[in-house]
Amino acid sequence: MRYPSISELASILLGALALIPHHMLRYTLVAITIIFLTVLVTHFQRPSNQLLALRESIRHAEETIHEVQPLCTREVQVGLAELGVRLLEVRQAALIWKCRLLETDRLTWRKYWLMRRRIQACVLDVKNIRTAIQVLLESEHELGEEKNPLSPELPRSRRSFRWAIITPTEYVQALIDESASNFGRKRM
Repeated sequence: MRYPSISELASILLGALALIPHHMLRYTLVAITIIFLTVLVTHFQRPSNQLLALRESIRHAEETIHEVQPLCTREVQVGLAELGVRLLEVRQAALIWKCRLLETDRLTWRKYWLMRRRIQACVLDVKNIRTAIQVLLESEHELGEEKNPLSPELPRSRRSFRWAIITPTEYVQALIDESASNFGRKRM
């Protein structure tokens, strides 16, 4: 299903407004719609909702680090530990903003916008950390391919393309399978 673009929505809205015969009714409808959308956006973008989304994003990034870290090389483990420290710093900042939100008796608009901007900065930091985690994991895989260029799974040209679009869960499963097969070889 394709969502309509902004220009299509604007055309539909202007067409609907053209059907209203009285100018005063049109202006009233436009004003009510703007007020409704402002309240709706303010409700969904309030700091408590942003903090919930931030907490889930942090939890997901921490789970990824904890699942992958034991399966990686020492250099990648150090990088993941550094990213974990950055993640803890973001979590601390989010908890501080949550405490400020809870202790505020009267939330002014200025404090509200400041809090939203700071929480959005934390969300951006978590996105950057998650991207860094993925880049680190992909670089480890590329390093592993250079050490073993004659891997029997895929031809070299297809292997690099396949791993460029792999999800973290698939990557973890591939590492587990590879370590299990290496474990069996060492015992023989």
